[in-house]
Parts: sequence; structure tokens; C-alpha cells
Amino acid sequence: MAEEIFEKINTFLPKYLSPSQSRELFDALSKYPDIGNHYLPPTSLSEDLLQGDGWAGLEFVEFDTGQRRCVEGLILSNSCDIDVSNFRASERRILFAPLIPLGSYELALREGGLDGERLQNVLLDIRRQHITYIYYLPAGTHGPDESIILLDDIHSEPLNFFLAGRRSRVFRLNQVAWYVLLIKISIHFSRVNEAVQRFPLGPTGS
Repeated sequence: MAEEIFEKINTFLPKYLSPSQSRELFDALSKYPDIGNHYLPPTSLSEDLLQGDGWAGLEFVEFDTGQRRCVEGLILSNSCDIDVSNFRASERRILFAPLIPLGSYELALREGGLDGERLQNVLLDIRRQHITYIYYLPAGTHGPDESIILLDDIHSEPLNFFLAGRRSRVFRLNQVAWYVLLIKISIHFSRVNEAVQRFPLGPTGS
């Protein structure tokens, strides 16, 4: 049964991986969330920007107040689109979601009236990646404290502005954690089974 499932899922695994790497990725995903560390050690990091990187120095504007401030955030842009070596006819922007400590999010839920077993169930669902608009980042070696990003709270800034500013990398996801991010992005933005008919229902198109 495991081999049959692997063959089906292997269709969607990255094609640049070797057969052994694909198997390793599948085995890790099948054990999620018990996959150990989610982050690469600093010694293996290059200076390029990749989807799933955590960076400090990302700037956004508060919708309610218009205030600009810098935050730590997770890059959501496609890696190729923010590769400075790739030519683009127009100015590029970098998409990111602010990094939110899970403890702060829990406090906000408590202040909103959620407590007891209901609150613990929500936190458990977050840690299991069961909430579609939340990507969970566990605490780990070379990573942040236990945190989340909200996929419905995405911001952007000009790429050149970010590159020229004071910035520093906070973490880089490893292969498994990045692939989980891809799955979450796909589910959140591409709900194929939305049960809405988008074609004419009758011969008159009405």
C-alpha cells in the first residue's frame, strides 16, 4: 500500500530530486508533523532570496493607521520572480506575510473570548497544519520561536527597496518544511473543489 501511495504522490514531488531524495521527502511528509527540525543550518545558506525564507527588515503599511514599520516575515513570492539575475520589464515586488509568535496569537484568541478546550483544540489544529489559512512554524534549531503566518495577511514592497534596506535572514526552511508550505499555499489559493458551477447550465446560457 505504501508503495502504491508513493507512486501516486511522486507525480507531484519535485522532478529535480533524485529517486532516493524523493523517497526521503515522501517518508518525511508521511510522518508529519513528527519530522524533526524544519530549518537549514546557517552554514548552508546562500545570499539569495527563496520562497519560504524568513527575513527581518520587511516593511509594510498598517491599513488602519497608515503607519510604516519593519517586521520579520516569511517570503511567499516565487523564488524565480525575486531572483535579481532574472530580467523583468517592470519593477518587481516581494510578497511576504509577517511572522507572528504563536504565544501572541494565543493571547489574541483569549482576548477574543476563546478559552479552555476550544482554545486548546485550535492550537492543536494549528500545530498539525489543519487550518488552511495558517502556516505553522515550530521552534527549532536555526529557526524562530514557535510562530505562524496568516495566508490572508499578505503584504508587498518593492524588491529594490527591500534589497537596499537593513535586512537579515532569520531562517531558511528545509526541503520538507518548504514542501509543506507549498501544500498550504496550494490549498489556500487553489480550492479546485469549491462546488460552484462556472459554465452555462442551459442551451440559452441562463
